[in-house]
Amino acid sequence: MARFLLEDVTAFLAGRAPLDPADRALFGHSFGGLFALWLLFTRPDAFRHWIAASPAITWEESFLLDHLARFDPGAHAPRVHLSAGEWEGDRLTPFQEPGPEVAERLAEKARIRTVAAAIEMADALAARGIETACEAYRDETHMSVLPRRGETPQGLCIELDSPDGPRSLMVDMILLATGYDRTLDAGVLRGLARFATGAPPDRDYRLPMQSDFAPAIFVQGYSEPTHGLSDTLLSVLALRAEELSRSLAMLARPDAASVAAE
Repeated sequence: MARFLLEDVTAFLAGRAPLDPADRALFGHSFGGLFALWLLFTRPDAFRHWIAASPAITWEESFLLDHLARFDPGAHAPRVHLSAGEWEGDRLTPFQEPGPEVAERLAEKARIRTVAAAIEMADALAARGIETACEAYRDETHMSVLPRRGETPQGLCIELDSPDGPRSLMVDMILLATGYDRTLDAGVLRGLARFATGAPPDRDYRLPMQSDFAPAIFVQGYSEPTHGLSDTLLSVLALRAEELSRSLAMLARPDAASVAAE
């Protein structure tokens, strides 16, 4: 995946939109946050800004910490932002407290430690001289924490805190991963509801939005007939690369459909 992202995707986008190699950012949520941190530790030169939301740091017995121990940014100066939702800590959300699986849920939270692990990671990076910010978003869960942004028909604005004060990152595409949940949590699309048409994602995972809504919303996993590592968005690129490339290219330039097909 790293090679595909750093070589194939970067080359593809560079041919269709201006990219600044010195000021690129990588954003990942959940397993995507784990991937972002792993790539930071193995290729600190790849991006300038690294954003990991609710990263699965403790996955596979916290193997990521072995990479952290060997991490050497060299001459690079990465900027890292970690975050998680308040309800990813050691307490259950109010609607879970009366449920029949309280003990099981609490044990799972104690094992995963999303908030504590993110704080510990931020402290470890800061101790190495890495510019790092970490925050827990009040009253947010693992799924609802991702849409911490402002939505307009012209774009999506992700708000981030940094040592220099609040920063806004405008994006024109966002990829939402539903994990192993086969339903689309309403919290994931909170704020986007007024722009949605209500139709399901299409073959390219794109969520149909109103005609005056410019950003593209891709919902990976939601419309798959099966789910797991074998059917994630990146794993099917080998089979449907041209279709997905055309869909992504249309974000950069309206005439890109014919270019991508060549």
